[in-house]
Amino acid sequence: MEKADTLGKRIELQINALADLRLLSAGDPKAAKSLETETAALLALLASACEAKLTTRISVTGKNLCSFCKKQCKTISLPCMHAICKECMVGVMSKASGGTFGESCLRIKCEKCAVPISRKNIFSLVPPDELYRLNVEGTTAKPFSCDICLMEGPAKDFVTLECDHRFHPECLKAHLETNIKEAKVQNDQLLCIKEGCKVPIDEAIIHAVISAEMYDRLSKFRIRQIDWGKQEAFKYCAKCEAGLLIPINAEEFLCPSEGCEMHTVAVCPNCNSKPAHKGKTCEQHRKETADAEDEAKFNEMVRAMKMQKCPRCGIATEKVSGCMFMTCTTPACKKADVHYCYICGKQITQAQHFSHFRRLGPFGVSCNTTDGVPD
Repeated sequence: MEKADTLGKRIELQINALADLRLLSAGDPKAAKSLETETAALLALLASACEAKLTTRISVTGKNLCSFCKKQCKTISLPCMHAICKECMVGVMSKASGGTFGESCLRIKCEKCAVPISRKNIFSLVPPDELYRLNVEGTTAKPFSCDICLMEGPAKDFVTLECDHRFHPECLKAHLETNIKEAKVQNDQLLCIKEGCKVPIDEAIIHAVISAEMYDRLSKFRIRQIDWGKQEAFKYCAKCEAGLLIPINAEEFLCPSEGCEMHTVAVCPNCNSKPAHKGKTCEQHRKETADAEDEAKFNEMVRAMKMQKCPRCGIATEKVSGCMFMTCTTPACKKADVHYCYICGKQITQAQHFSHFRRLGPFGVSCNTTDGVPD
């Protein structure tokens, strides 16, 4: 069996011979006859190539008739057997990319039969360094329009998304930060703003356009929106915003950051009450805290007005005259015969009317409690 590389060279030579005969066959009967013979030979070679499982495509470079501009010049033979010159190849690429010679110019098809043209074919006529030059010239010469503010400018002033829509960095930044502030931070929410375009904005572009502070905020929003399941939840410290995963039913939280003041004080993961109210719901704790605050304010008012509360019912009393031995007259306390000292607020009995005021008596300004004397 003939080797594939030798067979491939023979096919290339045969194709070149056919190209030359094609130019002469129009007015020469002998050349036309030779063309038929050479064509039959080529078919035989191709059959041999199939038998030898030759799978490489052949691109022949030589002076032939371009299938597009009809000029005799240096061309390559495309997989569809149409010949194309460099000038026509550049024209097809320019048309496909809108004159910018961007990525889309490498996804072209033969304009005669719509067969895709490979990059190998393209680079054989337009090398990568030349393509880069064309791209620079094409993008700097043509003005672009921002799809947000609609102002025009050179390509260097724009950010180009994967969908080929272009925006000023400031306009794109404003669009992204508005979405982030509204907690729209997922890939299906940060999209190209061009009407009808739903292509997600690349993460690298987002990171480059928005501020570091805003990107940090974006990351935190994304973490908070992750569904961690029913077993765990992500909790942030209310002081330094460090965080970690904790059980969903945890009753206390310690900040993982050693430099934070909350690293040693456990707080409630839900309401951030300090210290944590283990065994009580947040609602119960709020009510108790509110009651305690009200009680503290009431006691402060009682002291400021030099009043005294009944130790049994809590009703505040202001003494106008008489001794320091008080009798509560509220219905419940009157029935229970409740007495107390107006000086220290301690509940005492009728028998202690005088004994509780040993030093100065019940009309004095001190009692056993303030004097440090046992009853």
